[in-house]
Amino acid sequence: MSVPREARPTAVSATNLTFDRSRSHHQEAERYLARGVSSAARWRRMPVAIRAASGAHLEDLDGNRLIDCVLGLGPILLGHNDPRITEAVIAQLRRGVSIAAEHEGEGRLAQMLVDHIPFVEKVTFASTGSEAVAAAVRIARATTARTKILKFDGHYHGWLDPVFVNVPGAMAPVSHPAFGARHAVAGLAASDDVVVVPWNDTDAITEAFSRHAAELAAVIMEPLALNFGVIPPDPGFLETVRRLCDRSGALLLFDEVLSGFRLAHGGAAEILGVEPDLVVYAKALGAGQPIAAVGGTAAAMASIVHGPVKPAGTYSGNPVSVAAGIAMLEVLEERSSGLYRQLEAVGDVVAQGLREVAARRGIPLVVQRAGSVLQLLWSPREPVRCYADAFLSDAEMVARLCEGMLHHGVLAAPRGLLLLSAAHGQAEAEAVIAAFDASCHRLLAAGQGSVA
Repeated sequence: MSVPREARPTAVSATNLTFDRSRSHHQEAERYLARGVSSAARWRRMPVAIRAASGAHLEDLDGNRLIDCVLGLGPILLGHNDPRITEAVIAQLRRGVSIAAEHEGEGRLAQMLVDHIPFVEKVTFASTGSEAVAAAVRIARATTARTKILKFDGHYHGWLDPVFVNVPGAMAPVSHPAFGARHAVAGLAASDDVVVVPWNDTDAITEAFSRHAAELAAVIMEPLALNFGVIPPDPGFLETVRRLCDRSGALLLFDEVLSGFRLAHGGAAEILGVEPDLVVYAKALGAGQPIAAVGGTAAAMASIVHGPVKPAGTYSGNPVSVAAGIAMLEVLEERSSGLYRQLEAVGDVVAQGLREVAARRGIPLVVQRAGSVLQLLWSPREPVRCYADAFLSDAEMVARLCEGMLHHGVLAAPRGLLLLSAAHGQAEAEAVIAAFDASCHRLLAAGQGSVA
């Protein structure tokens, strides 16, 4: 897939959408719903209330047709309302929704994961990525009979207490060799059992192991850090972490909530060639239905198979979400190679187009990309290797860019994260680039986007 030179935007789009009904809806919702939204990630200065979704598009309460580059913050990989997923969900709704007993689907979905993921021998299900991460941390602690968890600065692993420290957007980065955890929000207990090191810093993690090796239950990471800048590991970094874990007895835990099934059928682990002991999947696994999975080797999962960890949850492995997961994995089995080539191609087209517009407009934009995941950073520093680099980005300017794109028909996360799906084709790629160009023009015309 490529965008022909003559098709690339040379003039600013005249589109300037309004969102009066969305704004009114938000104001009314705020009377009863805290902040007007159920997740802080959905809050934006310009509220957008959606009526319907199909393919790569959304329709809001004002009747605006938007290209969706948020995609539910990750679950929508095939496009909204994919027929196979929708049919599977409807069929299960008719058979039963909440069953407090075993059902055929959960065993089948677990088997599909074990059959496809080389290092996964046992699986347990949860309802959300945050919940599954918390379960994986508990499993690691019980299996190793240790308490400390090592995480990387800026990596986000859900909003539950165990590792909700040093997350992006809330604080300045740590500096080596400061290993202490810092809370991002109020209401959390002390985190003395969390050790924090900078991403891609081999010296720092080596020193952390020299201090804490005998206490570390696990090292948790996004192996390809999509949530704080789309930052890959340096060559050899994951291999170093894997060796340190093997020597110390700590478990290596991959958080593939966002990367799992989005970057490749086997997630980031497949791309990077390093296998963890434990892994967490969510988002794309359920194609929009709430489901997450913790998988791992038989040894890593020993505490849940034979021991003291007994997972519980009314909705864990619920039949409707499991049905969606089975349908999703079936589609990936059938379309895997072609699907990921398509996602890679459309991601490359959009990234290159945005870079060309930024260069032409004189805007200091860095576009990080991994497959169908893009991150916009308003920063003079490139390459971006760690949270300290990403932290230099001007978050306000990125938010204004994304807000401007909304007025020209593209919904993007205010923090500059853009996601693409199998439903995004040539026309959508060109429209995203055009909306970005129009937003840049708008900023520059207002005197807000000068290059410093």
